[in-house]
Amino acid sequence: MSSRLEKFGAEQWEAKARKAGFHPLQLARLCQASVRQLERHFLMAFHLTPKIWLAHYRLREGRRLLLEGLLSVKAIAFQLNFKHLSNFSRAFKKFYGVSPTKFSSRPNP
Repeated sequence: MSSRLEKFGAEQWEAKARKAGFHPLQLARLCQASVRQLERHFLMAFHLTPKIWLAHYRLREGRRLLLEGLLSVKAIAFQLNFKHLSNFSRAFKKFYGVSPTKFSSRPNP
């Protein structure tokens, strides 16, 4: 395994994910690694594929932004590189069990 990938901590992976637009191929390029190297590293480090890790991180980031309450659901979806608001809403509801609109309108957990 490439030591270049092993040196990154969680915050560095999150920053790289945002810079890569939440896309595994772009993340691999940014890390100067092949997609397969990235997959091996993520499976060992996180027990998830890069694609799944990126999807989970993107939704956690969406939740964080909703809790901040500074942006609309639509603005958050586009900030997180979703092409359509409906894609974000569907993924968020599947992951958290509630739509982002309902999540943002309820009292903070």
